[in-house]
Amino acid sequence: MTITVTQLHPHIGAEIGGLDLREPADAATVEALWEAIDRHAVLVFHDQQLSDEQLRSFARRFGELEIGRSAARGGRRRLSRHAVRGHGAASFSVRRRGDRVCRYARRL
Repeated sequence: MTITVTQLHPHIGAEIGGLDLREPADAATVEALWEAIDRHAVLVFHDQQLSDEQLRSFARRFGELEIGRSAARGGRRRLSRHAVRGHGAASFSVRRRGDRVCRYARRL
């Protein structure tokens, strides 16, 4: 799978194209994404319609997932999931601690 990496700003951020996050990513694609994370820090994936499980499956390719405290608590949120659904909004945080680790994934 060939992806495109388009720099969004000289200091931070890149848009990733040519990738459907619903499909399993091969090792070469994951490595290319790590290189993009290392270079640009923030990656944007436009027009991705993912289920929660598809998002978790993609994020797991980057390490163990951790559920954030607010997600684990449940209850009322500032924005309901329905308020942003349909915009393809999803996020996950990547932190470096020796080895590469994906800390959590969430659908906005």
